[in-house]
Amino acid sequence: MCSFDKSFSATFTQFLLSQLRSEHVHAESRTGCAAYLASFVARASFVSAGLVISTASEIVAMVVRPTIILWDGVSSIAR
Repeated sequence: MCSFDKSFSATFTQFLLSQLRSEHVHAESRTGCAAYLASFVARASFVSAGLVISTASEIVAMVVRPTIILWDGVSSIAR
């Protein structure tokens, strides 16, 4: 398996994203996955622009979704 293969890049990226989403993975491991994933999609010249965009979108969604839920809870308490 070669890291320059497009299917490897997509599969590897999806694996790292799945580790980020998993509550069964320790926080330090998820942090490492996030750092590695960010570095991988930012610096690997063989990763397609589409993969970079879809990965960034998924990461943003993971950050925004809990924030919205938390904000809705806080705003309902304040009412």
